[in-house]
Amino acid sequence: MGSVIDYSECPNCGQECYNEFYYKTGEEYIFCNSCGYNYSAEYKTNEYGGYLTKDGTDNYSFDNLTLEVKELKNPYCAYKMKNYGSIGFQCGSLSNEDEYYELRGFAQTNESVEFASVSMLVDGKIVEEVLVDNGPKVDSAGFIHDDNVYHFDDWVNHMLSNSDYTESELMEFELYYENLLHFDMNTSNFINFNQKNKY
Repeated sequence: MGSVIDYSECPNCGQECYNEFYYKTGEEYIFCNSCGYNYSAEYKTNEYGGYLTKDGTDNYSFDNLTLEVKELKNPYCAYKMKNYGSIGFQCGSLSNEDEYYELRGFAQTNESVEFASVSMLVDGKIVEEVLVDNGPKVDSAGFIHDDNVYHFDDWVNHMLSNSDYTESELMEFELYYENLLHFDMNTSNFINFNQKNKY
């Protein structure tokens, strides 16, 4: 399915909001990260994700499908949450205060949550509240591993402290170092690389 992504003015708060339009199907999604305004126009589906037809047959032409429109015009807030080990944020809307307290309680008591915040429209202005900011995890060697990125310089320092390799030997591996692999995996790759270069 093809789509066009654009940014438009949020009809609720006036800030920039994300708009994705699927031009082959006519489905559309709008989301405001500032206030939580949410709009979707998508075809009705069953519990398995299959399209529901108007006449109950297997005729899936667009005129036999029902476009369902949902709109959260006055949301309580927008939320943004990131778990340790994930590469991005989960974003969404909360429609009432109960949902806000549920999310806040979850974020503040769940050890896997690295960061969580909400933003809402209050008296015509966007107000942001940070619920949790635990920062990146630090391993037993004192290295920060934010988003599971293992930096080459940290690996070199680790190897200099824990092996007999020289800095020049380690620096030769820089082009082959993979920063999404843990130090142990890169060390194993380095040993193979080093042995091949000796012969």
